[in-house]
Amino acid sequence: MKSDVDGGRMVANTVADWVALDLAEGAGGGARAWVIDAQGQVAAEGRLPRAGNGAAAPGGWEAGLRAWLEGCGVAGAPDVPVLAAGAHGLAAPRGIPCPPLPERLLPASGGQADGKRLFPVPGLLQASPPDLVHGAAARIAGWLAQAPAFDGVILCLQAGGSTWAHVSAGEVVSFQSFLSGEIFAALAPAGVDQGNLPEDPEFTEALAGAQARPERLAAHLAGARAALEAGQISPEAVRARLAAALIGAELAAARPYWLGRDLALIGAGPLAGAYEAALKAQGITPARMEEGTAVLAGLAVARGRLRPR
Repeated sequence: MKSDVDGGRMVANTVADWVALDLAEGAGGGARAWVIDAQGQVAAEGRLPRAGNGAAAPGGWEAGLRAWLEGCGVAGAPDVPVLAAGAHGLAAPRGIPCPPLPERLLPASGGQADGKRLFPVPGLLQASPPDLVHGAAARIAGWLAQAPAFDGVILCLQAGGSTWAHVSAGEVVSFQSFLSGEIFAALAPAGVDQGNLPEDPEFTEALAGAQARPERLAAHLAGARAALEAGQISPEAVRARLAAALIGAELAAARPYWLGRDLALIGAGPLAGAYEAALKAQGITPARMEEGTAVLAGLAVARGRLRPR
């Protein structure tokens, strides 16, 4: 989709056709929203205040969306549908194997966003081993929109973790989620950004050790924190070591997903670069798609499947 944005506000004479909302926090943090015009162009885009796990709650993402839409001049258009990816508790998850999107997208029961019809994309549920994802469904659909014959694994990266999804014949066959991002956030020093992990020597060195001995993950994490407390390394260095230990152990556990298969990586920023570097160290070069592009493409497919309740 092309962007037609003027300072975060809609360009004059632009008529909104629908609103795209991503409640699954990506690498940039916070929910993300776009206003799409009748030509399929992005008329406005922005980030909303952080919305926790994406659950609808008074004063949560709904309030942020309302304020943002008012700034875009869309608040007074109740007929404009809002399509939401990553919404918890607003639609029953669908059991796999199944396509990432349902044939028809229903509005949330009694659910509205700023008075508009809210159409949440259902999450995906795996019975065994137990797993549940929300934001990945729209991302996977976005990848398949431009590669419908893809047969392989799609790695979706979000702020709290990752999902490795095996896709075949247009269906999600299985998936495995990891909470590496949440663990990193809990252990990393406060106030230190991600930086450029793939080019950080500390990351490269620690990654080799983590991939060689993934069973020592807890020891690698403890060692990094001890070195920081002892003043032996900087907060930036411990951040790199923690990221390397977690990503290295995750790749070892996810080996059945990426070994010998085509792999697509959906993500953004330093986090996506770090995963790509780790995969290249294993001889794998994934195809890449920016997370915003994937979400918009997936929600655009869903836009054509709306059905009033």
